[in-house]
Amino acid sequence: MIFDQRSISDDVTAAGYERLECHGFVAVWRGFLFVRGEVAGPQSVRALLASFLQLGPEAALAPAKGSFLLAIRDCRSSEIFVCVDPFGLTRLFAANALLSDDLFELISRIGYDESQIDYSALAFFLRFGFYGMGRTIDRRVRFLAGDEIAHRSSSGSIKWLRKSLPDFRNAPERFDFGAYLRDLRIALRGQRISLDLTGGYDSRLLAACLKDLLAETATTGQPGNRDVAIAARVAAALKLPHVTTRHDISGFADRAAMLLHLTHGQTGLLTYDHVYQLTRERQARGMTLIIAGIGGELWKDILWLQDFPYLSGPPEFERLFRTRLEPRAISSSSLDPSFAAAFEGAKEIYLGAMKRQFGDIPRTAANDLVYAFLRIPYTAGPSVTAGIEMGLPTFSPLYDLDGVLDSMHKPPRERLFARWHRTKIARFAPEIAKLRADDGFSARTGWSSLADVPSYVTNKVLRLSQKIAQRFGLPDIRHLSLDDPATLAAARGLPFAAPAFDKMRALHLLSENANAAQFGRALFDRLLTSGMTIGELESR
Repeated sequence: MIFDQRSISDDVTAAGYERLECHGFVAVWRGFLFVRGEVAGPQSVRALLASFLQLGPEAALAPAKGSFLLAIRDCRSSEIFVCVDPFGLTRLFAANALLSDDLFELISRIGYDESQIDYSALAFFLRFGFYGMGRTIDRRVRFLAGDEIAHRSSSGSIKWLRKSLPDFRNAPERFDFGAYLRDLRIALRGQRISLDLTGGYDSRLLAACLKDLLAETATTGQPGNRDVAIAARVAAALKLPHVTTRHDISGFADRAAMLLHLTHGQTGLLTYDHVYQLTRERQARGMTLIIAGIGGELWKDILWLQDFPYLSGPPEFERLFRTRLEPRAISSSSLDPSFAAAFEGAKEIYLGAMKRQFGDIPRTAANDLVYAFLRIPYTAGPSVTAGIEMGLPTFSPLYDLDGVLDSMHKPPRERLFARWHRTKIARFAPEIAKLRADDGFSARTGWSSLADVPSYVTNKVLRLSQKIAQRFGLPDIRHLSLDDPATLAAARGLPFAAPAFDKMRALHLLSENANAAQFGRALFDRLLTSGMTIGELESR
């Protein structure tokens, strides 16, 4: 949908939006939107509109939380204000004076032009699997960040405002997790909730805190995946229904075009397919909201363990990149030499963004901020957006701006060994305190926790071995794929794979002698998705 005065005034329910008219405004939104102390949806939107005139858009829209796209029309002035959730998980695309929730529609409106392909952004996508820093495949189009508000005047011009959001340098008062949970319970009223339950601490903590609100827990994985077994034990101990989904690549050819439109070509289609299947199954069971543990990493030590015990001092982004963000680099040998330079240069673009935004922040907080603002929105955003478009939004309670910023100011000792998670799990659900997570530790405290040391050490040795294998290009020690094992073989035989790769050759992205059989799973997926994206744009 193109956002203008007419579209917001029309009936938008067919596009999955809700609509509310009050206080002289018309608001349309989709996704999960709440303000603290209010039920998510119309009640929360009404609260935002009630303060809009008095506070102005920058302050009035700052309290909106969740994962959503919101557009507000002032009936008096015909001005429009459009924004997304605070971290920018939900995609809203902008080009010149146009705003749209559909990348293909927007590029079609301004006219597809091959000369406007952003080869640098495309190289970034092929290397990392996502488009970063707001860029898209078209250099004229970008997606909004979470702190931006697009203000469209009655004449159609756009200026950009910033929400009055806190940041690391201007952090809020001490975050009260108990009060936050109480407000969450209000926001979640009336929802049938499916929790993504894995083998880790993040989703386990949410299961412990919200167990009486959950309709089910769900896990996706192949046979032998430890997460499935661990999650099933946790769900059983909490007396919660547990559903396991196994990804099946069959039928992918029939749904690939739909997946491309749902994700706007912003993530690999093979990568997204298992998420899509899990979402569809949840919808069939009557779920209205998915809760996930995304962002829970920012409440523990995982992003700076590689520096332990040297946790103070300035950030070392090169080390963070090498150990956490790209532990196994993809070779550019099959790319056209004229494009390979852009592919190799994607690393410097990424590191440059880290240094510009967070170079003056202490090391542990800088690492967290990179993950919070330069990683999660790009990797998770396309899937979250697709779920919203399907009518089943995902909400991540631990990916809360106030809570995350407060966590970054905690002394490292409070986060080491997932101490904060383990303390909360033991408090809210002592019945699962003895169950070990995927790192070998449980939520037991005191001397009894020593029983977990051997399994924890074993796990860390295994993870270190995996890092070494990745660093030196050796076979994986740990196999964590959620995909059907037949995924790559099936994808290579897709009828539209060859045309997609031909498209990439024609654009001088692939070398002339490159063929689909030589690419690994990750690069094949990204090349296929990129070729299909360009083919779709050309066909409009």
